[in-house]
Amino acid sequence: MKLSKEEMARACAESLLDCLTLVHSSSPRRILWHEPDMTLFSTGAPSYFQNGVLKARFTSKNMAIRTKRALEYFKRRRLPMAWMVDPWSTPTGLGRFLQDQGLTLEWEIPCMAMYLKRVKQESLPTGFTICPVNDLRSLRTCVATAVKGFGGGKFENDQFREIYFGLGLGPTKRWFTGFLDGEAVASSLLLLQGGLATVWLVATQKKARGRGIGTAITREALLMAKKLGYDFAIIQAGEMGFPVYKKMGFVEYSKVKRYCWNPD
Repeated sequence: MKLSKEEMARACAESLLDCLTLVHSSSPRRILWHEPDMTLFSTGAPSYFQNGVLKARFTSKNMAIRTKRALEYFKRRRLPMAWMVDPWSTPTGLGRFLQDQGLTLEWEIPCMAMYLKRVKQESLPTGFTICPVNDLRSLRTCVATAVKGFGGGKFENDQFREIYFGLGLGPTKRWFTGFLDGEAVASSLLLLQGGLATVWLVATQKKARGRGIGTAITREALLMAKKLGYDFAIIQAGEMGFPVYKKMGFVEYSKVKRYCWNPD
């Protein structure tokens, strides 16, 4: 299936937003509700990764009241939060209005895609093996590996470990753990939802970086997507991942802006 650039850009951005919704809906402490013009999520944890607003579709007339109503929820509870502004968020001045309300533009997340006909099996780095996750014990290992790879404080790591483990196993969630000389050092997750294949939670622990391990664990998820009949896969890139994914053949189609508010 070939998509136009605009169709691919929309698919990439919507994939990020849908994955965030899925991830945060797996938290046992979640509050998640959908309104016709926005989605709000919160776990109650003091981390802007775990509280926020997605898919705002306001008009110029109701932007102020709808934005302030959403922000009031987090401000009243003193919860750090992130507001994701995608290319189809409306009105066009929403980002500037958020900054006027005290939010800071923290990151523009590149949303990338790759047609899977380009993906081929390659040799793994020396001493590196990849195992699919098939039971809860190996899922716990994979999640712990991902959390450690992303870094962060103990409280935040405990929260993310709980959230990611809550995603569970199933045909729409294909987890992979990478082992270097028998030690778990890398992770990736292939999410299949809404007809899209998205590679998520790609992480490599610091001591194992610079050896092609991130590329290998990403490729494993791509090969699975290709095997399952998908034509392309989507990924969202962090600063370290962007040059890796670009070298692999991913192309950036859109960006999602992340505006953050912190009570401190």
